[in-house]
Order: sequence, then structure tokens, then C-alpha cells
Amino acid sequence: LTVDDKNDVIEMITKSFYEKGDIERYFKNEINRTVYAEFLEPVWNSIVEKGLSFVVKDLNHQIVGVALNFDAYDEPEFEVNSRLIVIIEMLIYLEEPIKYVTNTSLTFNYFQLCRDNNLPNGLGQVLHGFMMATSADFNASENVACIYFMEKELLALARRKSFAGIFTTNTSPLTQQLGSDVNAYKTMIEYRINQFVYHDGSKPFQKAPDSVTVMVQWKDIRNE
Repeated sequence: LTVDDKNDVIEMITKSFYEKGDIERYFKNEINRTVYAEFLEPVWNSIVEKGLSFVVKDLNHQIVGVALNFDAYDEPEFEVNSRLIVIIEMLIYLEEPIKYVTNTSLTFNYFQLCRDNNLPNGLGQVLHGFMMATSADFNASENVACIYFMEKELLALARRKSFAGIFTTNTSPLTQQLGSDVNAYKTMIEYRINQFVYHDGSKPFQKAPDSVTVMVQWKDIRNE
């Protein structure tokens, strides 16, 4: 990942999550396309400098996939000033209870809020698979192939960097299946999003069927 990839990557993430996201579809009328740029642009240079994220290019040197990853205990501080905060707060809620700052804004260091006893502590221990996105032009089989490739590269990256393991919160059935059935991640939590109660008392995902879940998953690679 380079500084120059910013516009292409943010557009890809926007299309993947805003237009096709498995959670976002139940919340789309409350956010707009700009929220992902507003979320990522302020910390873009920091993401690049961490050196743990990567893009996938096709034979024409066009970016067709991206994986944003961090050391779990050395993540950039994101600031959320949009209704995207509802999704972020739900994901954080699954990892550790938090004190809400205001109704609309929360500044946080994402993974400092996730100190599960099953995870090793300290820098260089836990690689956090934060976001993956693929080209909007892909058909279904191309999308599966690219995600599968990035999941394998994520494992290879963790081994090269001598991490103890990979932590991720998977929101799509594809990454959940690859994590559970292919790459042998341990599912720590599986949560139906229609159960989530926002701090204002509302249930923003109540229309989602019980089959729509998020999975908090961990893969220990120390003994592989």
C-alpha cells in the first residue's frame, strides 16, 4: 500500500461497503457515500506508514483488492463524526463494553478496546485484519478468488512479521466461511445484528433476519 493508492482504495472500499455491505444494507438510508472517505482520509498516511496493509493488482496493474491491517496495539486513532458511528459502536460492543462519548461522535483507538483474555498482549503479537474490499467490476467467482487470495496473504504476512496470530471481525458470509471452514479461525463470538441496541435505545438493525451475523474470530499461528 502506498500514499498514492488513497483515492483508488477509498473508492473501492466505498463501493464495497456502502453499495454491497452486508450490514450497511440495513442502514444505508442513514449514511452517505462520503463517510468512508471522511473515516479514512485523516489517517491514510499513518495506515501506509504502519506497513501492514496491501493491495492486489491485476495484470494491467489496476488495483482490484485491498486489505487494511494493523498491529492491534498500534492502530491509528480514528474519529467518526457521522452515523457510521452506529456500525462502529456495534463492532466495538462485541469486543468490550465502552463508555459513549457523545451521541454522534467518538474518538477511539479501535483495538485498545479489545483486550480479550485469549489474545496475547503487546506490540508485534496480534495482527488485526481491519477491512477488505474488492473491485466492483468482479463477478461472484472473481470476488471469491480475490478474497481467498487476500486471506492467504494475510496469513503469510502475519508469519513473515512473526505475529502470534490474527484477529478479525467478519461481517460477510464469505469471509466468515473462509475464516471458519478454510483457514481454521476460532469463532469467539457470533452475534445477530438485529439484537444490537444503540445507546439511544434504538435498534438500528432490527429489520435484519436472524441469519445476518458478525463473527469475532481469532487464529493462533504460533504452533504452525
